[in-house]
Amino acid sequence: MSKKAYPSKKSIGHREYVNKSMKIIEKDLIFNNLFFSNYISEEKEDGAPEPFSFVITIKKNDRITIRSVSVQGQIATNSDFELKDDNIIFKLKAFVVTLNFLLLIEATGTGGEETTFNLTCDESKVFITDQKIIIENSGRGGYLNKNVAIPLI
Repeated sequence: MSKKAYPSKKSIGHREYVNKSMKIIEKDLIFNNLFFSNYISEEKEDGAPEPFSFVITIKKNDRITIRSVSVQGQIATNSDFELKDDNIIFKLKAFVVTLNFLLLIEATGTGGEETTFNLTCDESKVFITDQKIIIENSGRGGYLNKNVAIPLI
């Protein structure tokens, strides 16, 4: 019968170090990608491609306040929205250099309350079904997805 191999303390230490380092590098890459996208969206030069147009439509709930919406680092606050029927609409333009982008919606309100939203990118629906914004018991909530796919256009 052969002896079962166990990782040595040194290899466990290496694994922990590599995992910790990768988390730091991943955060830096996301930050740099967002900074770059934000910078080129504001400083667009002649001949540069048009950024994607995003429209976020949130079903209005009087017990929820939308604080901000961020698409790939481009931020719209609660003063940048339009009201249409029973919806709150945010419009943003952003460069996306990969097949996925970061979507963050920050909200406050009464704990347990929720609403739904949908998103279009260059007039194509991003989500098949409406997504939820949920307020936790702390009074804060929202939506966070680091890997929202650009729709096939």
